[in-house]
Amino acid sequence: MGWPKFIVQALLLGGLLASPGWTEVSDDLARLCSPDVPSMVAAGESLCALEERAIPGLVQLLDRDETITPTSQLGADGSVMYAGHGGPGACFLYVFYGLNETEVRAGWMLERITFQDFGFGSEWDGDRRTVAERHAAATNAREWWASRKQGWTSLCGLEEALAGENGRAQGKALYFLRNQSRDRSCSGLNEQTYFSRVHPLIEKLVTSKYPETREAAAGIWARAEANRTGRRRHLFLKKPDPVTSEEQVYQLQGDSLTLDARVVARVGDPVSLLKSKIPCTDLLGMPLLETIPPLLVLEKNGRIDSWEDESEKALPWGPCRSNWLH
Repeated sequence: MGWPKFIVQALLLGGLLASPGWTEVSDDLARLCSPDVPSMVAAGESLCALEERAIPGLVQLLDRDETITPTSQLGADGSVMYAGHGGPGACFLYVFYGLNETEVRAGWMLERITFQDFGFGSEWDGDRRTVAERHAAATNAREWWASRKQGWTSLCGLEEALAGENGRAQGKALYFLRNQSRDRSCSGLNEQTYFSRVHPLIEKLVTSKYPETREAAAGIWARAEANRTGRRRHLFLKKPDPVTSEEQVYQLQGDSLTLDARVVARVGDPVSLLKSKIPCTDLLGMPLLETIPPLLVLEKNGRIDSWEDESEKALPWGPCRSNWLH
């Protein structure tokens, strides 16, 4: 009579985690391989918080290609959706991971922690990686870590993803920087290191040939510039014209919104006047200018009462707020 699969997995993980120095991650690695989906999610959140300290254990876990039968639905054919990004130029496509194998669960976490694309995910739910593809992705991850483990930090991974040519990795890094609700931390990322190490990479991506990459980078760049110490600029990039691809840059100067030094609207002007000049969407009854980053117009009795500068929020180096599994 065979041993129950969960006992076999526990024995395998017990041998894997017996090495000294892995006490911190051992429980999380075991829970990552659990058939209970909430336990897996909680373990993943903990491992992401550990950043580079979790990587050696996850790399070792790549050797254990055990099949896991989840006790609750993961998605089509055992897949789970991760709000990452797809191929070149497709910054806002989802990436899917078929999480019925320990190898892929380990790879899923490695890609989240490192901002890299080793090949564990796919762009279609249910498009499961073959055994050969999974093993190739695991080899990519092992080789990548072997060449970088000395002194590597999450900030290094963020820089590598932004500077590289892999659209999926680039998209993960951009998504991380532009969202207030972060799905992981990045030790060492603060205002100083952002401007010295990350901002120049973002500035280059503002001129990317891919529209989605340009838009994401422009939003991050504008938020950072608007909050740069001593260089408050209040920049708002209008989305590019679909025909000419030209962008217009608005600025807040006191109570006035200007374009090329010309006043577009002032506090006290009718909101209808502003709407006739700049495309707006409605946010809880308030106009939101379709700029990057967005500019919220607070109105009173049909007139502009004040501006709420969205570049004040979602700073690229700002604190994390967990919104982990999308």
